[in-house]
Amino acid sequence: MKKIAAFFTAAALFLVVIIILHFAFAGSLTTNNYKFGTWINSYKDSSYKAISSNIHDDTVMFMGSSEFHHGKKTPYHPSWVFRKQGMDVMCIGAAYNQSLTHAITLAAAAPLMHNRKVVLMVSPQWFDSEGATPEGFSVRFSESEYMRMLQNKNLSDRTKKCIAARTETLLKNDPSMQNRVIRYNRLFLAKHASFMDRMLYRLRRVFLNEQGTMTVNMAWKASGNKSYDAYVQPKQPASPPDWKALAASAQTEYSKSSTNKFSMSDKFYIRHIRASLKSKKKAYSSKTYERSPEYNDLKLFLDVCHENGIKTELVILPMNGYWYDYCGFPAAKRKVCAEKVTEIGEEYGVSVCDLTGYSYYRGFFEDAMHPAAKGWVIIDEEVYRFFNQGQNFHERRVS
Repeated sequence: MKKIAAFFTAAALFLVVIIILHFAFAGSLTTNNYKFGTWINSYKDSSYKAISSNIHDDTVMFMGSSEFHHGKKTPYHPSWVFRKQGMDVMCIGAAYNQSLTHAITLAAAAPLMHNRKVVLMVSPQWFDSEGATPEGFSVRFSESEYMRMLQNKNLSDRTKKCIAARTETLLKNDPSMQNRVIRYNRLFLAKHASFMDRMLYRLRRVFLNEQGTMTVNMAWKASGNKSYDAYVQPKQPASPPDWKALAASAQTEYSKSSTNKFSMSDKFYIRHIRASLKSKKKAYSSKTYERSPEYNDLKLFLDVCHENGIKTELVILPMNGYWYDYCGFPAAKRKVCAEKVTEIGEEYGVSVCDLTGYSYYRGFFEDAMHPAAKGWVIIDEEVYRFFNQGQNFHERRVS
């Protein structure tokens, strides 16, 4: 009896806090401003409410990892290129985002998607022997999106259970979150949840909605943005981007910013590489992409795509060949990842764009792996082509 009384007392206090937060910080997350989708922000990425409130008729998903946080202020970054085209692209990705976190996010958003297309930028670095780490997975795990993934009626029980089992394992270092996930799994998968499970789930869902609204609103304003309605949706231009002009501009920028033998930006090389260069010689000679749990995680991502009827392209990013050769991880060993990912893509019948041929393309990289200006132009053109394939872009309706 005391436990029940304590529960309802805690619930009442919890609701009071929620109400205070709602009136103090919350507000609408719904906007017709397409800048929101290409806003690179981890709070946005992990909030189901933020993403679901901003999926329109034409919204397509563009997913990746830390590369999205490089070159954000340049005209070559996809956020700027796609905004100028009036395209409704939801960019999702930061360091530690990998196949499984994206599978959960996509499964949560899929029921709302009208334009059912997604591009996943696949980083070879995901596919080392450990794959996703518990530490990294916990950083990017979205509880609100996980809840919605479990409620996706198009997702098979088999896929949900595979995602659930993998999630429970990867949350081993976060027992509080792991216990909540186990509770949600009892509720939606095992279907033998207790009264307490159901009540705690409902309270937690309300809290996460309010928390998501508050943190995303605050982050949006902290990034220098005004209210959502302050921006006018850009008009679609008469023609696609001038890729040749962008590439020429990127080449000029590269010529001014890189003189080192690894084709990195000099700024990065001087700050992070030069002092420790000798210690990196052959440092990755034991590295391998032959076996990794990430390959199965990628299959789970593609299961989500297949079961939700989402047209998919995997873009395999290259690694800086000059640098990794020096570190003892040559092209022959690196190419294993691209070959395995391509085989998986072919197995699922999805489009695969292998960019590893650019491993020695001077100007592609800012550092060892992240794209610089020339790299972004190549990626942008491929992603633009996929998103606009099979339709007349200039006649598309924009709501």
